[in-house]
Amino acid sequence: MVSRFTRSPIEYSRPIVGRNVFSHKGGMHSASVVKNPETYEPFPPEILGADRTIVISRLIGRHGLEGVLKSDGKLSHKDIAHMVKKLKRNDSKEFTDKEIDKVMRIFQNEDNS
Repeated sequence: MVSRFTRSPIEYSRPIVGRNVFSHKGGMHSASVVKNPETYEPFPPEILGADRTIVISRLIGRHGLEGVLKSDGKLSHKDIAHMVKKLKRNDSKEFTDKEIDKVMRIFQNEDNS
């Protein structure tokens, strides 16, 4: 509301009110949020009607990716580690859902071969 009246945009990374306040990126950071969101979030995003996002990038590690995929044991630790290696080899800085799906399909095809 203040932003609208002052005609001054809010920075994406601004604490509490910025659009990316519940967006997390990076290996240890993502893994920590997956295990216990309170490590990096002062309150649940649902309070503001927002969602938590883990950005999948070259920085993500096994625990973060496992949390994003919510594999619940469907993929072994070895499988997840293999996928992380594939993601880290990619030149993109961040990955779309389509790209993640493509990596998963490639990975599943390799397993079936």
